[in-house]
Amino acid sequence: MNQSRLAPIAECGLLIAMMTAFGMMAVYLPIVGTIVEFFWTLPLLIIIVRHGISRGLVSWLIATILFSMFVGPVTAVRMSISAGSVSIALGYGIEKKFRPVMSIVLALVAGFFAQIISVAIIFFALDINVIDLQLKMIRESFEQTFEFYSAAGIEPESLTEMRGQIEPAIEIVGIIMPLVFALTSALNVFMTYYGMKWIFPRIGLQWKMLDLPPFIAWRFPSAFLYLLAFSLIGLYWGATREIDLLYNASLNANIFVMIIGLVQGMAIVSFFTARKKIPKVFRNIFFIVMFFQFIILEIVAFVGLFDMIFDYRKRFTMLK
Repeated sequence: MNQSRLAPIAECGLLIAMMTAFGMMAVYLPIVGTIVEFFWTLPLLIIIVRHGISRGLVSWLIATILFSMFVGPVTAVRMSISAGSVSIALGYGIEKKFRPVMSIVLALVAGFFAQIISVAIIFFALDINVIDLQLKMIRESFEQTFEFYSAAGIEPESLTEMRGQIEPAIEIVGIIMPLVFALTSALNVFMTYYGMKWIFPRIGLQWKMLDLPPFIAWRFPSAFLYLLAFSLIGLYWGATREIDLLYNASLNANIFVMIIGLVQGMAIVSFFTARKKIPKVFRNIFFIVMFFQFIILEIVAFVGLFDMIFDYRKRFTMLK
């Protein structure tokens, strides 16, 4: 057989074996596995970038079959779809020479629908409702906490009041599960992206890198402000006219836009601290404190949202 043809097959075989091994680590290792789960299809991305989307899809199928021999078909298919879709989408964007932001958006959309498909697979194959299961686990964890407080001598009236506050929050978690899927997809995409940034230069693929703008330059389109306005109207109509579907969708959209505003607000803070040459350690301390102070979190988010219109960084640069 021709050596030039043998080399890609051998490399794909090695990367398939690596992907299978990483997948087993993600399933069987308690703590490390949670981290590995976000990276275990990185070899698939390397196959797609090196040898094309066709070989990548075949390798993905072979790896899923091999993986299923060790963890079972349902777990293998679910994990392969939820994580592999991100690598496939990123690899496709690189192969087609899409703009970096377009490739990231494509991967986010693919990852989001993959999360829904993986939940559907568990439901139809095992008759397990993942959302109900997660809510049940949350309730049980709080019940254990309440039992501990009761044993410590906390008054029953106080515990009843705490239960009354916790239950609506758990119900909201159930409503915003689509947002949770979107955030899980985003985490998967950016972990894969930063894994790619670390590994690609070490294997001679730096020219295939997706170079996003630096964080201080991140800026989202003003269309998110319109989405915020529509979500507020939807929350009002859904609550006053008892349209549950409209209310639930609007709540997901509202929280999603606020998270986008928070990310842009953090980029603005990073920009101004860099301009003022404030050490990054102080900026990071501010971010840590911010996540424990809701009022600061909200201010930074609204600063980011207003920046979509006023572009504070551009105005600050012009003043200089």
